[in-house]
Amino acid sequence: MFDLAALAQAGAGRARPLCIVDLGVPPNVPRTRLPGVDVVDLEQIAEQIAEERGARRQAIGAADAIVEQELVSWLDWSRSRVPILRRAAGAEG
Repeated sequence: MFDLAALAQAGAGRARPLCIVDLGVPPNVPRTRLPGVDVVDLEQIAEQIAEERGARRQAIGAADAIVEQELVSWLDWSRSRVPILRRAAGAEG
């Protein structure tokens, strides 16, 4: 276990918080709030990963819709150019 007084002293007066990543199972650093100290444990990391996965899944659906819309637009545009290309090819030949 960490000495909370030493941890608080290490975090005191810092411009940015001291970040402690606790990889212990069970956790080795208590979940107490200390000024200037951020403690992150495996459970918090797992929760963050789950949230990010959900956000990515939603973003994939939105990206798929954009790709589909742009593909349809491009196909419409390219089909509208076929008569022009045929006329141009006929004029050359």
